Amino acid sequence: MVDTRLRAKASVPTENISPEMSDASTQMELIRKETSVQAVGCSECQDPSPGEKVSTCARCAQIDDLLRQVAELQETVKRLCSIRGAEMEKDRWFHNQVPVASTTENEAPWTLVTHKSRALLQSSPSSFTTKNRYEALTAIDTHEQGVQGETVPAAHSGYRKKKRRVLIVGDSLLRGTEAPICRPDRESREVYCLLGAKIQDVAKRVPQLVKSTDYYPLLLFHVGTNDAASQNLGRIKEDYKALGVQVKNIGAQAIFSSILPVGGKGAARNRHIIHINSWLRVWCHREGFGFYDNGTFYDDYNLLERDGIHLSRRGKGIFGSRLANLVKRALN
Repeated sequence: MVDTRLRAKASVPTENISPEMSDASTQMELIRKETSVQAVGCSECQDPSPGEKVSTCARCAQIDDLLRQVAELQETVKRLCSIRGAEMEKDRWFHNQVPVASTTENEAPWTLVTHKSRALLQSSPSSFTTKNRYEALTAIDTHEQGVQGETVPAAHSGYRKKKRRVLIVGDSLLRGTEAPICRPDRESREVYCLLGAKIQDVAKRVPQLVKSTDYYPLLLFHVGTNDAASQNLGRIKEDYKALGVQVKNIGAQAIFSSILPVGGKGAARNRHIIHINSWLRVWCHREGFGFYDNGTFYDDYNLLERDGIHLSRRGKGIFGSRLANLVKRALN
């Protein structure tokens, strides 16, 4: 009975034991594989690369290549900078170097010249004699010969440009305008107010006012208010033309101021003045004279006296300032 049990135990199949041994060998193989996989990882970034037999990955290899190229570029830049510095130093040396002429065998040696050590060279006497063929025409005594070295000042050294004379001539409307007109230059500007004057009166007075020594004088006329009250347009035109002839004979620059409108004298009077001013503008342009249009400013802003003809105190100030600015523009 015992013997039978022992044989039964001894005869137990070994199929149940082999799986345990196979499991152990499989685990050992897996451990060896993991060990081999870890051994082939990148040595720089520790990035495992299974299946590869190199110790550096592609990314680290590219980085190493770029670093090597950067180092080579730095060396090249440093070498080029040193070459450039050497070239600049050489150019500076050649630029500062003073060219020295080479001495030949026939030239004398260099000598040191100090202050006042150079001797005056004696000029050799001329080998031929000279004779002045115009000697008989010169009659200069010894005293005059000693004054030949003096310089004569130029004739135009003290020349001063002469100021132009300005004459403002007209009727009683110019009274009170002297201050703003003559204030800029009292020596060369004059205002002649002829009370009750007409165009003919001014034409007769002009030759007496202008001097023969005046250099291109400027004549500013304001006349015609009294003519517009009693004369027709044809007569006024003839009087203006006669005044223009006087101006051209004198050789002066002339400006004609338009007739100011009047107040309280009726619309026909002002229409007559407008016709005169329109013709005067065209005539001045044709004859080469200046024309200044006063417009209807003084009548519009109540700058006339009670008589409607003369200007008020404020109107005289404005009228004088405008004529002064006109003279300034004409002179410039």
